[in-house]
Amino acid sequence: MDDVVKQVLATETFLGSSSHVSPKITASSSSSSSSWLLLCCKLSILFLAFAESGRNYGVSATTFTFINSCSYGVAVGLQQNTNLLLLENGGFQLPVGVTQAVSAPAGWSGRFWGRTGCNFDANGLGKCVTGDCGGVLECNGAGGAPPATLVQVVVGDGVPDQYDVSLVNGYNLPLQIAASGGTGSCGTAGCISNLNMKCPPALQVANNGVVVACNSACDAFNQPQYCCKGYYNTPGTCPPTPYSEDFKSACPMAWTYAFDTVNTTYTCSGASYTITFCPAARVRACISCVILANIYQRFEHGCEILTRKLPLTFFWHISF
Repeated sequence: MDDVVKQVLATETFLGSSSHVSPKITASSSSSSSSWLLLCCKLSILFLAFAESGRNYGVSATTFTFINSCSYGVAVGLQQNTNLLLLENGGFQLPVGVTQAVSAPAGWSGRFWGRTGCNFDANGLGKCVTGDCGGVLECNGAGGAPPATLVQVVVGDGVPDQYDVSLVNGYNLPLQIAASGGTGSCGTAGCISNLNMKCPPALQVANNGVVVACNSACDAFNQPQYCCKGYYNTPGTCPPTPYSEDFKSACPMAWTYAFDTVNTTYTCSGASYTITFCPAARVRACISCVILANIYQRFEHGCEILTRKLPLTFFWHISF
Protein backbone atom coordinates (compact mmCIF):
# COMPACT_ATOMS: atom_id res chain seq x y z
CA MET A 1 0.00 0.00 0.00
CA ASP A 2 2.99 2.37 0.20
CA ASP A 3 2.70 3.15 -3.50
CA VAL A 4 -0.98 3.93 -3.07
CA VAL A 5 -0.27 6.39 -0.24
CA LYS A 6 2.35 8.10 -2.37
CA GLN A 7 -0.17 8.42 -5.20
CA VAL A 8 -2.76 9.97 -2.89
CA LEU A 9 -0.27 12.42 -1.42
CA ALA A 10 0.95 13.39 -4.87
CA THR A 11 -2.62 14.01 -5.98
CA GLU A 12 -3.32 16.10 -2.88
CA THR A 13 -0.22 18.19 -3.44
CA PHE A 14 -1.09 18.78 -7.07
CA LEU A 15 -4.73 19.71 -6.44
CA GLY A 16 -3.97 21.80 -3.38
CA SER A 17 -1.47 24.03 -5.17
CA SER A 18 -2.92 27.50 -5.97
CA SER A 19 -0.76 27.70 -9.07
CA HIS A 20 -3.00 25.04 -10.68
CA VAL A 21 -6.30 26.86 -9.96
CA SER A 22 -7.82 28.88 -12.77
CA PRO A 23 -7.55 32.66 -11.99
CA LYS A 24 -11.16 33.11 -13.16
CA ILE A 25 -12.46 31.04 -10.21
CA THR A 26 -13.10 32.83 -6.92
CA ALA A 27 -11.21 31.83 -3.80
CA SER A 28 -14.22 30.21 -2.10
CA SER A 29 -15.40 28.27 -5.14
CA SER A 30 -11.82 27.25 -5.88
CA SER A 31 -11.37 25.85 -2.39
CA SER A 32 -14.67 23.97 -2.48
CA SER A 33 -14.14 22.47 -5.94
CA SER A 34 -10.58 21.50 -5.13
CA SER A 35 -11.66 19.72 -1.93
CA TRP A 36 -14.37 17.71 -3.67
CA LEU A 37 -12.07 16.80 -6.53
CA LEU A 38 -9.35 15.79 -4.13
CA LEU A 39 -11.74 13.54 -2.19
CA CYS A 40 -12.99 11.87 -5.38
CA CYS A 41 -9.45 11.23 -6.57
CA LYS A 42 -8.43 9.77 -3.22
CA LEU A 43 -11.40 7.41 -3.18
CA SER A 44 -10.86 6.41 -6.82
CA ILE A 45 -7.18 5.62 -6.28
CA LEU A 46 -7.88 3.60 -3.13
CA PHE A 47 -10.70 1.68 -4.84
CA LEU A 48 -8.51 0.80 -7.82
CA ALA A 49 -5.66 -0.21 -5.53
CA PHE A 50 -7.85 -2.60 -3.54
CA ALA A 51 -9.40 -3.98 -6.73
CA GLU A 52 -5.96 -4.63 -8.13
CA SER A 53 -4.95 -6.24 -4.86
CA GLY A 54 -7.96 -8.53 -5.09
CA ARG A 55 -7.10 -9.53 -8.63
CA ASN A 56 -3.55 -10.41 -7.70
CA TYR A 57 -4.09 -12.19 -4.41
CA GLY A 58 -7.73 -12.74 -3.55
CA VAL A 59 -9.34 -14.33 -6.58
CA SER A 60 -6.48 -15.95 -8.49
CA ALA A 61 -7.08 -19.58 -9.47
CA THR A 62 -5.08 -22.53 -10.75
CA THR A 63 -6.44 -24.80 -13.47
CA PHE A 64 -6.21 -28.58 -13.27
CA THR A 65 -7.15 -30.35 -16.52
CA PHE A 66 -8.13 -34.02 -16.21
CA ILE A 67 -7.67 -36.33 -19.20
CA ASN A 68 -8.87 -39.93 -19.40
CA SER A 69 -6.54 -41.86 -21.68
CA CYS A 70 -7.59 -45.23 -20.26
CA SER A 71 -9.60 -47.77 -22.23
CA TYR A 72 -12.32 -47.57 -19.56
CA GLY A 73 -14.30 -44.85 -17.85
CA VAL A 74 -12.95 -43.18 -14.72
CA ALA A 75 -14.84 -41.33 -11.98
CA VAL A 76 -12.66 -38.52 -10.64
CA GLY A 77 -12.61 -37.96 -6.88
CA LEU A 78 -11.68 -34.59 -5.35
CA GLN A 79 -11.22 -34.04 -1.62
CA GLN A 80 -10.33 -30.73 -0.03
CA ASN A 81 -8.48 -30.30 3.24
CA THR A 82 -10.41 -29.09 6.30
CA ASN A 83 -12.45 -25.87 5.93
CA LEU A 84 -11.51 -25.36 2.28
CA LEU A 85 -13.66 -25.04 -0.84
CA LEU A 86 -15.36 -28.17 -2.18
CA LEU A 87 -14.53 -28.53 -5.88
CA GLU A 88 -17.05 -29.98 -8.36
CA ASN A 89 -19.08 -31.41 -5.47
CA GLY A 90 -16.23 -33.83 -4.91
CA GLY A 91 -16.51 -35.94 -8.05
CA PHE A 92 -17.52 -36.35 -11.68
CA GLN A 93 -17.54 -38.90 -14.48
CA LEU A 94 -14.69 -38.82 -17.02
CA PRO A 95 -15.49 -41.12 -19.98
CA VAL A 96 -12.83 -42.51 -22.31
CA GLY A 97 -11.00 -39.77 -24.21
CA VAL A 98 -12.75 -36.93 -22.37
CA THR A 99 -11.06 -33.84 -20.88
CA GLN A 100 -12.41 -31.65 -18.07
CA ALA A 101 -10.87 -28.58 -16.41
CA VAL A 102 -11.29 -27.68 -12.73
CA SER A 103 -10.21 -24.41 -11.08
CA ALA A 104 -8.87 -24.24 -7.52
CA PRO A 105 -8.41 -20.93 -5.68
CA ALA A 106 -5.15 -19.74 -4.15
CA GLY A 107 -4.53 -21.43 -0.82
CA TRP A 108 -6.49 -24.57 -1.74
CA SER A 109 -5.05 -27.97 -0.85
CA GLY A 110 -6.31 -31.51 -1.16
CA ARG A 111 -6.12 -34.61 -3.30
CA PHE A 112 -7.44 -36.08 -6.55
CA TRP A 113 -7.81 -39.72 -7.54
CA GLY A 114 -9.45 -41.94 -10.13
CA ARG A 115 -12.15 -44.47 -9.32
CA THR A 116 -12.52 -47.54 -11.50
CA GLY A 117 -15.26 -50.10 -12.17
CA CYS A 118 -17.95 -47.56 -11.29
CA ASN A 119 -21.69 -47.92 -11.86
CA PHE A 120 -23.99 -45.03 -10.89
CA ASP A 121 -27.68 -44.49 -11.41
CA ALA A 122 -29.35 -41.27 -12.57
CA ASN A 123 -29.18 -39.92 -9.00
CA GLY A 124 -25.44 -40.49 -8.73
CA LEU A 125 -25.80 -43.47 -6.43
CA GLY A 126 -23.82 -46.64 -6.98
CA LYS A 127 -20.41 -48.06 -6.28
CA CYS A 128 -16.86 -48.23 -7.62
CA VAL A 129 -14.66 -51.30 -7.49
CA THR A 130 -11.65 -49.15 -6.49
CA GLY A 131 -11.38 -45.72 -4.89
CA ASP A 132 -15.03 -45.67 -3.80
CA CYS A 133 -16.12 -42.75 -1.59
CA GLY A 134 -19.28 -44.05 0.04
CA GLY A 135 -21.31 -45.24 -2.92
CA VAL A 136 -21.87 -41.86 -4.55
CA LEU A 137 -20.56 -40.09 -7.65
CA GLU A 138 -20.10 -36.75 -5.88
CA CYS A 139 -17.88 -37.53 -2.89
CA ASN A 140 -18.85 -34.25 -1.14
CA GLY A 141 -15.62 -34.04 0.85
CA ALA A 142 -15.15 -37.75 1.55
CA GLY A 143 -11.90 -39.51 0.64
CA GLY A 144 -11.48 -42.57 -1.50
CA ALA A 145 -11.15 -46.06 -0.06
CA PRO A 146 -7.60 -47.40 -0.40
CA PRO A 147 -5.86 -48.65 -2.36
CA ALA A 148 -5.90 -45.65 -4.70
CA THR A 149 -3.25 -43.69 -6.55
CA LEU A 150 -3.39 -40.11 -5.23
CA VAL A 151 -2.42 -36.71 -6.59
CA GLN A 152 -1.71 -34.38 -3.66
CA VAL A 153 -1.60 -30.63 -4.28
CA VAL A 154 -1.16 -27.36 -2.40
CA VAL A 155 -2.06 -24.29 -4.46
CA GLY A 156 0.25 -21.49 -3.39
CA ASP A 157 -1.01 -18.16 -2.10
CA GLY A 158 1.99 -15.89 -2.60
CA VAL A 159 4.27 -18.95 -2.51
CA PRO A 160 4.91 -21.75 -5.06
CA ASP A 161 2.46 -24.61 -5.58
CA GLN A 162 3.42 -28.05 -4.28
CA TYR A 163 2.35 -31.37 -5.78
CA ASP A 164 3.18 -35.06 -5.80
CA VAL A 165 1.74 -38.47 -6.63
CA SER A 166 1.45 -40.84 -3.68
CA LEU A 167 1.34 -44.63 -3.48
CA VAL A 168 1.48 -44.54 0.33
CA ASN A 169 -2.14 -45.73 0.39
CA GLY A 170 -1.66 -48.14 -2.48
CA TYR A 171 -2.30 -48.10 -6.22
CA ASN A 172 -5.31 -48.63 -8.45
CA LEU A 173 -4.47 -47.08 -11.83
CA PRO A 174 -1.61 -45.24 -13.57
CA LEU A 175 -1.63 -41.45 -13.61
CA GLN A 176 0.64 -38.44 -13.78
CA ILE A 177 0.52 -34.70 -13.13
CA ALA A 178 2.49 -32.37 -15.41
CA ALA A 179 2.99 -28.62 -15.07
CA SER A 180 2.68 -26.16 -17.95
CA GLY A 181 3.89 -22.56 -18.14
CA GLY A 182 5.38 -22.35 -14.65
CA THR A 183 8.76 -21.58 -13.12
CA GLY A 184 10.70 -23.44 -10.47
CA SER A 185 10.91 -27.18 -9.86
CA CYS A 186 8.06 -28.00 -12.25
CA GLY A 187 8.72 -31.68 -12.85
CA THR A 188 6.29 -34.40 -13.85
CA ALA A 189 5.18 -36.61 -10.98
CA GLY A 190 3.36 -39.87 -11.36
CA CYS A 191 3.24 -43.60 -11.81
CA ILE A 192 2.70 -44.66 -15.41
CA SER A 193 3.46 -48.35 -14.83
CA ASN A 194 0.66 -50.85 -14.43
CA LEU A 195 1.45 -52.04 -10.91
CA ASN A 196 -1.59 -54.30 -10.91
CA MET A 197 0.30 -56.59 -13.29
CA LYS A 198 3.36 -56.61 -11.01
CA CYS A 199 1.67 -56.56 -7.61
CA PRO A 200 3.00 -59.14 -5.09
CA PRO A 201 0.35 -61.73 -4.17
CA ALA A 202 0.23 -60.53 -0.57
CA LEU A 203 -0.76 -57.02 -1.71
CA GLN A 204 -3.22 -57.88 -4.46
CA VAL A 205 -6.85 -56.75 -4.46
CA ALA A 206 -8.93 -58.84 -6.86
CA ASN A 207 -12.42 -58.55 -8.29
CA ASN A 208 -13.91 -61.56 -10.06
CA GLY A 209 -10.47 -63.10 -10.23
CA VAL A 210 -8.83 -60.02 -11.79
CA VAL A 211 -6.28 -57.89 -9.90
CA VAL A 212 -7.78 -54.39 -9.83
CA ALA A 213 -5.54 -52.70 -7.25
CA CYS A 214 -2.38 -53.14 -5.21
CA ASN A 215 -2.32 -52.43 -1.48
CA SER A 216 0.51 -50.69 0.31
CA ALA A 217 2.36 -52.91 2.76
CA CYS A 218 1.02 -50.74 5.58
CA ASP A 219 -2.61 -51.35 4.63
CA ALA A 220 -2.01 -55.03 3.85
CA PHE A 221 -0.17 -55.97 7.06
CA ASN A 222 -0.94 -53.08 9.47
CA GLN A 223 2.48 -53.43 11.07
CA PRO A 224 4.41 -50.43 12.49
CA GLN A 225 7.55 -51.17 10.48
CA TYR A 226 5.52 -50.78 7.27
CA CYS A 227 3.41 -47.85 8.50
CA CYS A 228 6.32 -45.92 10.09
CA LYS A 229 4.53 -45.70 13.44
CA GLY A 230 5.65 -46.03 17.05
CA TYR A 231 9.35 -46.81 17.27
CA TYR A 232 9.50 -46.61 13.45
CA ASN A 233 8.22 -43.02 13.16
CA THR A 234 11.50 -41.44 11.99
CA PRO A 235 13.44 -41.69 8.72
CA GLY A 236 16.25 -43.42 10.57
CA THR A 237 14.07 -46.17 12.01
CA CYS A 238 11.72 -46.59 9.03
CA PRO A 239 13.83 -47.28 5.92
CA PRO A 240 12.34 -48.52 2.63
CA THR A 241 10.99 -52.08 2.67
CA PRO A 242 11.20 -54.59 -0.18
CA TYR A 243 7.57 -53.69 -1.00
CA SER A 244 8.14 -49.93 -1.18
CA GLU A 245 11.36 -50.53 -3.13
CA ASP A 246 9.37 -52.51 -5.71
CA PHE A 247 6.95 -49.58 -5.97
CA LYS A 248 9.84 -47.14 -6.35
CA SER A 249 11.50 -49.23 -9.01
CA ALA A 250 8.31 -49.27 -11.07
CA CYS A 251 7.32 -45.66 -10.29
CA PRO A 252 10.44 -43.58 -9.51
CA MET A 253 8.53 -40.26 -9.69
CA ALA A 254 6.00 -41.19 -6.99
CA TRP A 255 5.94 -41.12 -3.20
CA THR A 256 6.06 -44.77 -2.14
CA TYR A 257 6.17 -44.76 1.68
CA ALA A 258 5.99 -42.25 4.54
CA PHE A 259 9.64 -41.14 4.44
CA ASP A 260 10.31 -41.41 0.73
CA THR A 261 12.35 -38.33 -0.22
CA VAL A 262 13.61 -39.21 -3.71
CA ASN A 263 11.90 -37.38 -6.61
CA THR A 264 8.72 -36.96 -4.63
CA THR A 265 7.39 -33.40 -4.19
CA TYR A 266 7.68 -30.59 -6.74
CA THR A 267 7.31 -26.82 -6.27
CA CYS A 268 6.20 -24.59 -9.14
CA SER A 269 4.89 -21.03 -9.56
CA GLY A 270 2.40 -19.67 -12.08
CA ALA A 271 1.61 -23.00 -13.73
CA SER A 272 -1.47 -24.85 -14.87
CA TYR A 273 -1.53 -28.62 -14.49
CA THR A 274 -2.64 -31.64 -16.52
CA ILE A 275 -3.59 -34.83 -14.72
CA THR A 276 -3.70 -37.80 -17.07
CA PHE A 277 -5.12 -41.20 -16.22
CA CYS A 278 -3.30 -44.03 -18.06
CA PRO A 279 -0.73 -41.63 -19.61
CA ALA A 280 1.22 -44.46 -21.27
CA ALA A 281 -1.84 -45.29 -23.37
CA ARG A 282 -1.43 -42.02 -25.27
CA VAL A 283 2.08 -43.05 -26.31
CA ARG A 284 0.98 -46.54 -27.26
CA ALA A 285 -1.86 -45.13 -29.36
CA CYS A 286 0.66 -43.18 -31.44
CA ILE A 287 2.90 -46.23 -31.80
CA SER A 288 -0.07 -48.34 -32.88
CA CYS A 289 -0.96 -45.69 -35.43
CA VAL A 290 2.55 -45.70 -36.88
CA ILE A 291 2.55 -49.51 -37.13
CA LEU A 292 -0.78 -49.49 -38.97
CA ALA A 293 0.47 -46.75 -41.27
CA ASN A 294 3.48 -48.87 -42.21
CA ILE A 295 1.20 -51.79 -42.98
CA TYR A 296 -0.81 -49.62 -45.33
CA GLN A 297 2.17 -48.12 -47.13
CA ARG A 298 0.14 -47.37 -50.21
CA PHE A 299 -1.23 -44.36 -48.34
CA GLU A 300 1.17 -41.44 -48.50
CA HIS A 301 -0.03 -40.22 -45.12
CA GLY A 302 -1.14 -43.52 -43.64
CA CYS A 303 -1.34 -42.48 -40.00
CA GLU A 304 -3.29 -39.35 -40.76
CA ILE A 305 -5.74 -41.19 -43.01
CA LEU A 306 -6.26 -44.02 -40.54
CA THR A 307 -6.97 -41.72 -37.63
CA ARG A 308 -9.41 -39.82 -39.82
CA LYS A 309 -11.21 -42.94 -41.06
CA LEU A 310 -11.31 -45.05 -37.90
CA PRO A 311 -13.20 -44.12 -34.72
CA LEU A 312 -11.14 -42.86 -31.80
CA THR A 313 -12.29 -45.77 -29.61
CA PHE A 314 -10.53 -48.12 -32.02
CA PHE A 315 -7.17 -46.69 -31.00
CA TRP A 316 -8.03 -46.77 -27.29
CA HIS A 317 -8.78 -50.49 -27.51
CA ILE A 318 -5.70 -51.44 -29.47
CA SER A 319 -3.40 -49.35 -27.29
CA PHE A 320 -4.28 -50.44 -23.78
